[in-house]
Amino acid sequence: MAAVIPEARAARSEAWRLRSETMGLKLALRQSAAHSREQRQTAEAALVRVMERRSELLPSPWSALRWNCDDRPLSDVLVSLR
Repeated sequence: MAAVIPEARAARSEAWRLRSETMGLKLALRQSAAHSREQRQTAEAALVRVMERRSELLPSPWSALRWNCDDRPLSDVLVSLR
């Protein structure tokens, strides 16, 4: 019986260490998840602002008409005449 007591104490100590380590990892995971949510919300807000700006009517450089900004850059639309 006396030989079992040190082993039981070692097992209890190891269990305590593992619980403590698990709690630390859970806390780190929760913090990482919260940070990721904040980053995603910031990115979504930025995307909404970009989409709103793209839907704004812009003045035409050639007339008084107003037009939407195209999603494609002019370099993709214009054809070189060379």
